[in-house]
Amino acid sequence: MSQTPFGTPIGGHHSTPIDSLQRNGVWGEETASQKVEHFGRWFGAFAAPPGSEVQGFGADPKSRTFAMMIFPQVCDWYLQWRERRRGFYTKWEIDLLSIAAAFCREETGWLRQTPGMTAHRNPI
Repeated sequence: MSQTPFGTPIGGHHSTPIDSLQRNGVWGEETASQKVEHFGRWFGAFAAPPGSEVQGFGADPKSRTFAMMIFPQVCDWYLQWRERRRGFYTKWEIDLLSIAAAFCREETGWLRQTPGMTAHRNPI
């Protein structure tokens, strides 16, 4: 079965074929590469145990999904985690909030266009 760039199956019970999604823009290759790195940091922070060097959240890997971004408390935890680690915010934190808003945008938001993604979320 084909997959979206985020690894979710296309045409499955909770997916929308990627060519039927409305978009607000397209990422170039370099931007996409940066987003992969940033999303890796995002999901890694939630997966890392609280007692580890990373001092992560300790969420079960099966509970992590992009749908987590719809919850302000989750974004707030991540922003505070980034500030604790670096001592300051960067442009990525601003981008994170923009991406979370874009995922939820009424016409073009990926999560709005794939409601099954939010139906399969688990508490963290």
